[in-house]
Amino acid sequence: MNIANFIYKWKKYFVLVEGVLFIITFMFFVDMAAGLRSSTGSVKNDINDITLAENVEISSQWEEIDLTNMSFPRKEINYISIVVNSPYFILVGKNRGIRSPNGEVFLPQIAVEDFEGIRCDLKFAGRRGENTAYFWDIGETRCFSEPKKYKTLLIRSSFTFKARKILWSGFNLRDMK
Repeated sequence: MNIANFIYKWKKYFVLVEGVLFIITFMFFVDMAAGLRSSTGSVKNDINDITLAENVEISSQWEEIDLTNMSFPRKEINYISIVVNSPYFILVGKNRGIRSPNGEVFLPQIAVEDFEGIRCDLKFAGRRGENTAYFWDIGETRCFSEPKKYKTLLIRSSFTFKARKILWSGFNLRDMK
């Protein structure tokens, strides 16, 4: 059997292997470009999370979390994260919010208040993984854009649920490269 017959006979397998190798290589470079992995393949996690509260039941009444004694590292991007347990699930896109076990989708209201009584409402911005929603100061009021001490975090929801954790999260853009 000469080489031409061998290649002709095994051509479909070569194409399949070539396609798989291309897809793996492409996915690796897309992942690196997204800044999620270093060139060595290890997962990067340069997000700083500080636990504000754990196992908090959130209902239609404002839940207040005292921030007076908290010290937060100043990052370029700061936001509040809510971690929920399964079967709750964070949705993005058209039906964005937190999906309850019965299928209802809801968004809690979150605000921070400083020592001068100035309140800043935070908006749902997305998710980190399947069970962590994050909220930040989108819009004209940029309460996290300048260093400031906060007195209270306020949170309520039309749908009662339990948050496993509420976090102050932040990162610097240069650390996510």
